[in-house]
Amino acid sequence: MGKDVNQYVLSLLETYPETSKRIELMRYELYSSMVVSPQEMIEVMSFSKKDAEANAKYPHTVPEIALCYKEIAQRLNHEVAESVMETYVSMIRERDRLHHRISLLAPRQAEIIQEYYIHRNSWGDIAKNMGISLRTAYSTRQQAVDALVQMYTFTGAVFDGPEE
Repeated sequence: MGKDVNQYVLSLLETYPETSKRIELMRYELYSSMVVSPQEMIEVMSFSKKDAEANAKYPHTVPEIALCYKEIAQRLNHEVAESVMETYVSMIRERDRLHHRISLLAPRQAEIIQEYYIHRNSWGDIAKNMGISLRTAYSTRQQAVDALVQMYTFTGAVFDGPEE
């Protein structure tokens, strides 16, 4: 499990910029354009059945058709938004967990993790800005990753139960 958690933590750190971009794209879509268009609605309501059951089931008057259109559009918009919202919230929670755990690291460890993985600065720039050698920067990064792995392992054991 230790190796799996280590790979998981490294994956979270390495994909942080892409994850943040996806969260922002999903946020925009949720708040801006998550609606079924009239054209999509017409396609949905183009019923191919011509039998008596289909004719009795669907409305024939203009007000009934409008009400049916509105109900179907609301249902489709709700289903799509619910699905996207579930993914969006999951991604935000995982990113927030990572931020919280980084904030629990020693200040120098947290700074190196943020500078390298979140801000995407080079090792040379990080070492220069922090006034440390490259070797110290690498070592501190490894200590920080190890500490994050311990945090994820601990919370996994507490909330997921002991391994069998």
